[in-house]
Amino acid sequence: MSSIRLPLGALSAHADGALRRYRAGFRSVWVWRSGERVRGYYDSCTHQGGALQQRGEAMVCARHHATFDAVSGQRIAGEAPEGSILPPAELAVEDGKIVLFLPDNDV
Repeated sequence: MSSIRLPLGALSAHADGALRRYRAGFRSVWVWRSGERVRGYYDSCTHQGGALQQRGEAMVCARHHATFDAVSGQRIAGEAPEGSILPPAELAVEDGKIVLFLPDNDV
């Protein structure tokens, strides 16, 4: 399956050790930066798909307050299923930019 590369922004504009939400077409993606590495999760709670908000170094569902760890995406509290993990986003750093890879059938 092929994928579409979608640049999200410059790595240098994203503070090291920080969580940030990026718009990616009709979706949002949460990105955690650690040095030259990034991890990402789609903005969708594992309980009922609600949007997430940042609270410190965590992401919290606006609907029922399920809380997820920014680094691992794992549920740490709330109504989301125990042991659940946010849907991961495929990311890379290329030429100083954070890039999201979407399956070509996803756009």
